[in-house]
Amino acid sequence: MNDKQEQQFEVQFEAIKTMVKANAPTKEEGERRAKMLDEAKNNTKTYINLLDMFGIPHPGK
Repeated sequence: MNDKQEQQFEVQFEAIKTMVKANAPTKEEGERRAKMLDEAKNNTKTYINLLDMFGIPHPGK
């Protein structure tokens, strides 16, 4: 990825984390889900599986 793509990914990633936290049933669950996303950030397959699990559309869907 070039710098612009990396920057766009970071913005999208933070937006997804915010959305996941906001849609969680409790604050603790939101924090747990955000942590899961952070841990999966550099593993594409795991990251996409989490997006699917949280019902977030992505280009591969």
